Formats: sequence, structure tokens, C-alpha cells
Amino acid sequence: MPFDANLVLRNGLVDLDSGESNATSLTRNDDGSVAIDLGTTTRLRGNSEGAIHVVASLVLPSAPSTFQVNTVLTIEQSDNLEFGWETLATFPTLYSFTRMIRATVTTTFVAADIGGTLTGQSTSDTGTLRWMHPDMLTVGKTGYMIVNMDAAGDVFDNATEEVQGGTTGIADMVEVGFVENSPRLGGPNTFHRAFDVYKRYLRGNWTVSGGNFGKAHLLLSPYPFRTL
Repeated sequence: MPFDANLVLRNGLVDLDSGESNATSLTRNDDGSVAIDLGTTTRLRGNSEGAIHVVASLVLPSAPSTFQVNTVLTIEQSDNLEFGWETLATFPTLYSFTRMIRATVTTTFVAADIGGTLTGQSTSDTGTLRWMHPDMLTVGKTGYMIVNMDAAGDVFDNATEEVQGGTTGIADMVEVGFVENSPRLGGPNTFHRAFDVYKRYLRGNWTVSGGNFGKAHLLLSPYPFRTL
């Protein structure tokens, strides 16, 4: 994919962590982030209504080094560098060290189980339940769940143990997937969001909780998928 050096919102030289500073100027900060002035960027052209269509690509070349760390990234626009930033696009929340497991429901899970603690009853493994298939809402059905592991020892690798949700759900594991120490949604550590920009300045807004998430590049392009 083609990317312009003038359209790099984050250069990927510094790890993401809980001390992120969002860009407030056209000069790149210590985290490698910068605001871009679309009014002086000749590669981008607006339509008849003044909107500029842009794709933001987030690339994560390295793995997080911390368990239970997550990253939220939004793309913001404003006509002023100092104030008035508003959200244009939001990437999915990214989690470190997750495992997909498959289990048969013995006591129905409910929506409140998502975000709560999932516990292995024989191993005492613990983690946060981030996602579950709708089949987990019905006793007797077998479905998938994604658990965000709490620590290095919370591996959820016993394919025959019972797991219990934080609210009501209970299930017997029947299959163990591999551990994802970094997110892969949309491709190997690569994520894209398309949007229209109506204001002059653009930046990424990063919120990292729990520790170090590794390196990250945030790149813009008006046509990333037209050229191979």
C-alpha cells in the first residue's frame, strides 16, 4: 500500500504505554505522534462538498509485553490545534494475550458475563471474558469464547475443565485455541478505518491501559487499496 511521508500520524519508533501524549501541534512529540494540517497537504483532494475521503491504517509490528493491557484509538479532526477536537472514527479496542476456547454451556451465560472474570474451576486460571458466541446463551449448546488472560500462569489450556463466568455462566471446555499475544483482527496486526474529513487538522487519540502495548504505526492514505 502506498503511504506519503507527510501523512504519518505516528511513526512507530516509541512503544505505546499508559503515558501517551496526544498530538497538539504540527511538530512530532516524544511519542512519535503529530497533528496533520490537511490544508497544506497537496496529496489530498476534497469532493464537491469539501469532504476528504481518507483511510487510516494502524500497524502493530511488535507484540505487547504486558498482560491485561488494552489500547483504544480514535481519529479526531478540528479546525484548531488547541481545542475543538471531535471523533471521526474509532478502531476496535485491542487486547493483549487472549485465547479462544470452545465450551459446552451447562448454565446460561448472560450479557453481563462479558467484561467479567472467567475462572477455570480446576486450574484456577483467571481472565476477562471479552467476547462469546451467541450459542453461549443456551444450555446444551457449544460455542466459542475469547478470554483476556490475567497473567502468564492463566493459560486456560485444560480442554476438559469447567469455566465459570463472573455473573451466571458455566460451561465445560472441549477445545483450546492458541494464544494471541497481539491482536490480528483484519490481518496480522493490521487494522483499517475509512472516513470523511471536513476540518483542517487530523490526529490520533490514544488511550492505553495496563502497561506496554509495543510499537505502533498510524498511517493515512486517500487510496491505499488502489495500488499494489
